[in-house]
Amino acid sequence: MEDGFWSLFLRRCLAGSCIRVISLLTGLALTSVFLFSSGVSANPGSMDKERFTVLDPEIVREDLEESDIGKNDFEFGIYGGLLSVEDFGVNTVIGAALTYHVTEDFFFVAQYGQSPTEATSYELLSLGSPLLNDDERDLSYYNINIGYRILPGEAFVGSGRAFNVALYFILGAGNTEFGGDSRFTINAGVGYQFLALDWLSLKLECRDHIFDVDLLAETKTAHNLEFSLGMSVFF
Repeated sequence: MEDGFWSLFLRRCLAGSCIRVISLLTGLALTSVFLFSSGVSANPGSMDKERFTVLDPEIVREDLEESDIGKNDFEFGIYGGLLSVEDFGVNTVIGAALTYHVTEDFFFVAQYGQSPTEATSYELLSLGSPLLNDDERDLSYYNINIGYRILPGEAFVGSGRAFNVALYFILGAGNTEFGGDSRFTINAGVGYQFLALDWLSLKLECRDHIFDVDLLAETKTAHNLEFSLGMSVFF
C-alpha cells in the first residue's frame, strides 16, 4: 500500500517538473525568436557598440614656416610718407631710424627726418613778401623714442606661411628745425610691424609731432601728423 503511494507521488513530482522545464524552454525560444525578428542582438554590449560608434577623425596638421626675429638686437630702416605741418600744408617726408631692441617688447629708436613745406594761405592771399626763405621753409627733425609692443600675433598668407606681426606704441622727444629756429618737440604715435623675413621688417606708423610755433604773430602749440611706411633690416 505504501509502495503504491510513493510511486504515485514521484510520478506527479516528475510530471510537474517536466511541465515547468517545458514552459521555461518555450519562453526562452519565444524570446529568442522575438529578438531575432526585431533585429536586436541578444548581447547588450554588442548592441551598444553597434549603435554608439565613437568617431575618431584623422587630423593632418600642416607644417608652417614661421618668420621670427633672430638674435640680432639692432635694426636700421628707411621710411617715407606724408607730414601735415600746421598752417604749412601736407608735405612729403623721408627719414631713417636706428632701433635697439632691449627685450622682445621694449626698444629704443633714434630717428631723423626731412620735409619741404609749402607756402601758407596767408602768404598766397597777401601777395607780399614770403614769411620764410627757402632754407627756413625746409623742416627737419631728430628724436629719441621708447617703444613697447602690444598685441603680438600672426598673419597668414596662403595655407602654409605665417608671419609675425605686432602693434606697438612709441613716445619720445627731440628737436625740430623749422622757420629759422630750433623747437623742442614731443612725438607720440602707434605703429604696425610685419616681419616679412627673419631679417626684414615692414612698418606702418602714425605720429604726432608737437612743438610751439610763433611764425604768424602768435605763439601756439602745433600738432603735426605724420603717416609713413618703412622698411628695415636686422643686424
